[in-house]
Amino acid sequence: GKIVFYEDKNFQGRHYECDSDCSDF
Repeated sequence: GKIVFYEDKNFQGRHYECDSDCSDF
């Protein structure tokens, strides 16, 4: 799976999106 992480003011912090199981996030 692919992991996409980025920081944006609109998200007020960090937004993590995982295609597979990501319990760490």
